[in-house]
Amino acid sequence: MNWPLIKDRRWVLLQSASILLAVITLILAVNNNNYWVLFSALSMLMMIISASRAAKITHEKTEAAEDKLPCRRQ
Repeated sequence: MNWPLIKDRRWVLLQSASILLAVITLILAVNNNNYWVLFSALSMLMMIISASRAAKITHEKTEAAEDKLPCRRQ
């Protein structure tokens, strides 16, 4: 499990908002409300932003861990 990612509050907030917007999208689509398209686009945008943040956090932690490795002599 990627603990630094789960501890990041902004990532959790973005993921939660994306899921909430997707649920609202389904409710609006079932009720034939045309605003479902807007909520669907917002949900996808939030998911893209949170995925890029997750990639950035994951790569930062990986690079920091690689810097701590001892140097090998050849």
